[in-house]
Amino acid sequence: MNPGSRVGISSLEDLKQEVMHLAQDYRGQHGRLLERLDNARQQIFFLTNHDALTGLPNRKAFEERLESAIA
Repeated sequence: MNPGSRVGISSLEDLKQEVMHLAQDYRGQHGRLLERLDNARQQIFFLTNHDALTGLPNRKAFEERLESAIA
């Protein structure tokens, strides 16, 4: 092997490690974003079905539960 090819292999290995690190970082960020999105959806669902001041079910939730009970 000539010295130039060793540098090329080393550089490729470094590049591979960097790409793997970026992929792991992306997966971690993607997971955190999905978790935040899920939390936001849960909050929106709660707020659309409960009174903001008391936290009690609102009229919309009552009507949905009543329809479900009648069915």
